[in-house]
Amino acid sequence: MMRRAIPLASLLTSLAFIALLAGCSAPGAGSTAATATATTAPTATPVLNAAYTSTDGVYKVSYPGAWKADPLTIASTSGTTQIQSDDGNELVLIEPFAFKSAASYPTILKSAIKSSPFTNSVVESATTTQTYPSGSWTVASGTTAANGTPLTVHLYGMLHNDQTFIIMVFAPTSSAATAQATYFDPMLTSLTFLK
Repeated sequence: MMRRAIPLASLLTSLAFIALLAGCSAPGAGSTAATATATTAPTATPVLNAAYTSTDGVYKVSYPGAWKADPLTIASTSGTTQIQSDDGNELVLIEPFAFKSAASYPTILKSAIKSSPFTNSVVESATTTQTYPSGSWTVASGTTAANGTPLTVHLYGMLHNDQTFIIMVFAPTSSAATAQATYFDPMLTSLTFLK
């Protein structure tokens, strides 16, 4: 069965304004969301035979060579890039904010997927913690749909040099667990802060 490509790159218009929407409240302020205990990233490793260094020189990440990495210019961020799978079904958006956001990570994720072309968006109020070599990341999770295709989305957030650094990963819900283990976790494991 051939998978239908999802034009995730076209979703970036909606995502481009995350940084501007993210300054709403202090992290966790007014939130009673539970936080799960830390877990260690799985060790499944695909062939990550390409590397991308951010235009601002802050980070480097490896990715499958058939995928495409494109730097983006988005207000209130530096070194933003999108890395999209060759079939257009999986997307990684790395967005270092140029400031320390006051919003909780679920709030940032809600802002990112609340408008067209996203529909039926739901963000869990509880967060988890995931540990990679680059550090401990708070993970906000949710589901949405784009162009009629259900998507699973995770936002990974942390402070780096006293600025909010987020990574969002999108995959069709039907293959999200496989995409997470095969691509996203190894890519997140490869992420290195250069300064």
